Amino acid sequence: MTSTQGAHGPGRYYMRTGYTERASITHPTTGGWINKIKENRNPTMPGFVTVNCGNGHPGAGFFEPKHNPLPIGNVASGQDFTVSQTVRGEVTDDNKNTKSD
Repeated sequence: MTSTQGAHGPGRYYMRTGYTERASITHPTTGGWINKIKENRNPTMPGFVTVNCGNGHPGAGFFEPKHNPLPIGNVASGQDFTVSQTVRGEVTDDNKNTKSD
């Protein structure tokens, strides 16, 4: 891959979306396109995830929010997370306290 972008931020955006960054539009990433085109085989699982990307990840871009990734900020803090908690709409804190949304 080559780019005329010298800064890391615009280069990451180009790598994730295939487009140069513009102020007027946010483009979808490859995962967003795949979520839009292909039907999710398992509705209890996210279509794709991002790990340690922060708020700078374009996600679904101009697609509907349902095509956004599940962001995982700190992998170590998510090690006790289970899918059944997501299905029930619950969040646990260190597997001791259960909180409902």
